[in-house]
Amino acid sequence: MNHESLEQQTAPESTRGLFDDEGEQKPFSKRNSTLRSSIQLRPQTVTMNNNHQRNSKQRSRSAIFNTTPTPLRQSTGMDTLNEESNMTMDSLRDMIQTLKGLPPHISNKSKSPSAGLDGQNDQQAREAAFAEAEAKLMGTFSKKGLATAKKRASNSRYSFQHQLPVLSENQRHHYSMIETSNNNTSKINQKSLSLSFNNNNNNNRRSSRNSDDWRQSNRSSFHLVPFTPTRVSFSREDANPHQRRPLFIAHLPFSALTPLFRSRQLVRGYLRVNKRNRSDAYVTCDDLPHDIYICGSRNRNRALEGDVVAIRLVNVDTVLQEKQEKEDAKLAKTSHQQSRLPDEEDENEIMFGGDEETDIVRPKYAGIVVAILERAQNQVFSGILTLKRPSNNQQRRTEQSEENAPRIAWFKATDKRVPLIAIPIEQVPADFINNTEAYGHRLFVASIKRWPITSLHPFGMLERELGPIRDLSVQIQAILADNNITNIDFTDAVMQCFPPAPFRFTTCDDSRRDMSDTRLVTIDPNPQFPVYENGFTISQLNDDTFEIGVHVVDICYFIKPHSALDKEARSRSTAVAMDQKFIPMLPNELVEVAQFSVGDLKPATSIVWKMRADGSILDTWYGKTVVKAAAHYNYNQVQSIIGKGSTKEGTEKDLLMLYSLACHLHHKRYHKEAMSLQRQYMKFDSHHEPTFVSITSRPSIAKCIKEFLFLANACVAQKIASQYPDQAMLRNQAPPNEHKLNELKAYCLKYLGVQLETSNASSIQNSIEIMNDPALRQLVTVLVLKTIQPPKYFCSGVLDISKYMHFAAGAPLFTHFTSPLRRFTDIIVHRQLESALKGDKHFYLDCDTIQKLAQHSNVKKQAGLVAREQGKLLSLALYLANDRQKDHEATIIAVMSDAIDISMPEFGIERRIHLANLPIWRHSFDRQERALTIYWKEGVNPSFSGNMSDEGDLNHLDQSRASVTGLSTCDAFSHTVKALDKIRVIIHVQMVKTPPLIRILAANPFAQ
Repeated sequence: MNHESLEQQTAPESTRGLFDDEGEQKPFSKRNSTLRSSIQLRPQTVTMNNNHQRNSKQRSRSAIFNTTPTPLRQSTGMDTLNEESNMTMDSLRDMIQTLKGLPPHISNKSKSPSAGLDGQNDQQAREAAFAEAEAKLMGTFSKKGLATAKKRASNSRYSFQHQLPVLSENQRHHYSMIETSNNNTSKINQKSLSLSFNNNNNNNRRSSRNSDDWRQSNRSSFHLVPFTPTRVSFSREDANPHQRRPLFIAHLPFSALTPLFRSRQLVRGYLRVNKRNRSDAYVTCDDLPHDIYICGSRNRNRALEGDVVAIRLVNVDTVLQEKQEKEDAKLAKTSHQQSRLPDEEDENEIMFGGDEETDIVRPKYAGIVVAILERAQNQVFSGILTLKRPSNNQQRRTEQSEENAPRIAWFKATDKRVPLIAIPIEQVPADFINNTEAYGHRLFVASIKRWPITSLHPFGMLERELGPIRDLSVQIQAILADNNITNIDFTDAVMQCFPPAPFRFTTCDDSRRDMSDTRLVTIDPNPQFPVYENGFTISQLNDDTFEIGVHVVDICYFIKPHSALDKEARSRSTAVAMDQKFIPMLPNELVEVAQFSVGDLKPATSIVWKMRADGSILDTWYGKTVVKAAAHYNYNQVQSIIGKGSTKEGTEKDLLMLYSLACHLHHKRYHKEAMSLQRQYMKFDSHHEPTFVSITSRPSIAKCIKEFLFLANACVAQKIASQYPDQAMLRNQAPPNEHKLNELKAYCLKYLGVQLETSNASSIQNSIEIMNDPALRQLVTVLVLKTIQPPKYFCSGVLDISKYMHFAAGAPLFTHFTSPLRRFTDIIVHRQLESALKGDKHFYLDCDTIQKLAQHSNVKKQAGLVAREQGKLLSLALYLANDRQKDHEATIIAVMSDAIDISMPEFGIERRIHLANLPIWRHSFDRQERALTIYWKEGVNPSFSGNMSDEGDLNHLDQSRASVTGLSTCDAFSHTVKALDKIRVIIHVQMVKTPPLIRILAANPFAQ
């Protein structure tokens, strides 16, 4: 096997081939034994001949159509972006400058010969990449010298001088300004080039933006080795055949990333874009305690929300200084006026929510995206089509479009974090050009195919037309598309992977404990879409001892690893329950076969405890069982039974005993180490045409009954972690953001009159529960939840044991085991438990693969939560659209110098009202008292058209521009507001948005 070509074709730590059968995978030779075990190839990738490698153009899935697409069912849901081989002068220079800016190789201090060899090979691979890049730039590269180059590379004294170390927030470096030489190809071939470009080259009329700032480093010399064994390949998106000015730095080739990750010169993580300030982004990296700040779209380097990216750390002070200079220049250009009015994203987040601004909290790390490793599979976006590109020079562009026939249309995604996408005009509807306005309220779905280095915007493809935006089914489809939720029928191959209905389980051998004679009750929290996948049994052994069992569908019996059904479940990852629609992870036919139906024998995986009446555990048993469900209940039914206190025999008596024991467990855990804060949610009489909405919370019975499910999850986590300390699929939750939590504690004490204890989860819970005012209790709960980070799945082998803790649950080890029909992580945990019970020393998936599954599940779970929340807002918008009430009452959470945060308890929503959108003369803010005085325009109501003033300009006026006469006139129409005050607000619903936009503005108390 040609190992050089193997490294060239395979992205480091890619998801390709991770889950194929072992018989389908090619073994690695001893030379590649140091690679991460997750790097595996499909057979067709390995057997490519050399001629095909030289002549074929490998195309990225994110750039253009792949001629041999990977089937959807064989992927985790993340695409690895393949490297490509188009090379131009600009891309060569950009690649060299990017590689030059990387920190030096960190040599391995280990005395192990193999460790030293790894470091030497990493250094040689990096040196080879530099040498070949310069050789190709100078036109001296020859493929005939490949064999000779291998020998030279092994003995070369080639060295890299003056390389940058890994930059941290505590280091300051001075960077020289570098300009590239002229892009004229003939001049390049005529002159001898050096990688240290001349700063005084006045002939350069087209200097590259990639190398004129602190992103690159200067080097005084570079020793040329023209022939090297490692091929440097470049992405098609980084090709520049027309020699245009590059707008982004070139992505590093995958062949250069492996040694850089290994020597920790680069880090990897998931990128997220700041919703309120879309020029900022952050990367969460498991190796660093804090997020990495990415400033501006240029440093983001064409990465999108949710991408897995490679990051080079840079100096934080330099980044913030450049950002401040750009903001100052922008303010000077606009004469210190506000450049835009706040939009809906600015209104959706209140205090303590979202990412903190860099001028408030200084980032610990800053970085630049140097490669995109993975992107969500089949990622699409909903939005509208337009011929006009939003621009400051709109009029000039309109005039140009009238003279020339348009070649592209612009796709404006609903998610404002997605850039404008250029769509070929051939893909739009036939009458779009002549009837553009008719398509202004029709939704389409588009995808990004490529993003050249010379283009400010990506190029994409129009996938399909959804329909009119006001159509409810179209809105639901758009929500699913924006969250990358699969909503297609299952294939025939998937449907053939489970037994047909009616299913009768009759096998009961010695490997299963027969518990079919013990009554089993199921309690499902969602009566609208019930799935009976877990249940409880209880029997009283004596006056003070009980045997309690939690039984979960034995998913290992129905789904085998590597099957089509397993791959489909892995891709979907989770079931999504919106108010209007339920999107299953598994086919409904399998759910019907596997779930605990009343009166039928079913295989189960069980945890059975012997427990005293006070909740203390005497013994725990794990194993396979056969069970028979006796009754199905939901929370409301159980609450009714507990309220009556019935003592009848049968399942009702079982529920009473379960509730009594659960209360002891709940009291013990929540008064010691855990919390169960939850916000209220909206409930509608109809999800399609709602006429009534109410605010409700989960029944109190749910908190107690779930104690047994929590106990089962915690016990299984301990079992699999002890058997597989480096492979266990676990779930953790980091402590709250310390800065936000301290600020919240001070704010509650000073302005809300609440003493909030924040030493641990239990103290937070107790300090909120003692509040007498329910409205204040809910308000503080909302603010506390804003500071808490979401839980995440992870593999135990990738994190330090100190990070295993689940903050809210108060558990040192925790996982998800009890919902295998709705979560794929539970399926993995079931397999790990089954393997542990058999005594297997090794689990069939390695640590890296499990971590990739965990990260994929985190993304999918968060997407499901967002879709569910958007479904709630869709129902609320339908209700408010028919609501005749003109204004509503809101409670002020906090006031700022230019905005008011409010809460509307009747709808369970919070919004930020910006003064820039109100008809006011001026305002004044008392920072000490945190009081805001607003001077209203008499008789003018707020407008939702985005044009608040009479003349059409921004409605807020600079206080220094107000005249004395104006001040005395408007003083009569002013009022002062503080936290917890009540104000009247006006709600406006824009049904032509997706999901419908609910905007809230303060009502003018001086308007008729």
